[in-house]
Amino acid sequence: MITITAQSSNNVTVTSFVGPVNLAATGQPGPVAISPPRSAWFINGVWTGSLTVLQIASNVVVTATDGASHSGSSNPFDVATHLFKFTNFNRDQNGQVQLTISGKAGEVYRVLASPDLLGWQTIAFITNVTGVVQFTDPDPMVYDHRFYRCVTP
Repeated sequence: MITITAQSSNNVTVTSFVGPVNLAATGQPGPVAISPPRSAWFINGVWTGSLTVLQIASNVVVTATDGASHSGSSNPFDVATHLFKFTNFNRDQNGQVQLTISGKAGEVYRVLASPDLLGWQTIAFITNVTGVVQFTDPDPMVYDHRFYRCVTP
C-alpha cells in the first residue's frame, strides 16, 4: 500500500485536492514499469492504494503529477526479488524423488508438497549455499502422486 498526500509548498495538506494523479517511476536502469499508472480520486487531499513495481530496479523514485504543473516524488527505494526455480526432477529406481533448485546463494527455501494441489504441507527448509541445492523427498512412496513447490519463508 502507498499513501500520497497533496501538500502545499509549506507541507500543509491540501484537503481540497480531489483529482487523480499520474504515476511514473524511474530508477536504475531508467524508466521503471509500475501499475497503476494513474491513482484513483483523492479524498480530502489523500489517496491510499496499491502500487506494484513490475521489475527489479534500484534507486526507484515514484513521481505523482497532477497535470497542472504540480508534482511530488518519493524517497528512493530498491526493488529485489527472489529468483529461483526447479531445474531438475529425478525419480530413481527405488522411487526416491530428488529435486534440484537453482537460485541465489545464501537463500533459504521452504519446500512444500501436496497430493492434490489444494492442501500444501511444508516438508523441508533448505539453504542454498552455492546457488544450486538438491533436496530428496523423505517419503514420496506414501503417495500415488505428489506435487511440489518452493517458496522463500
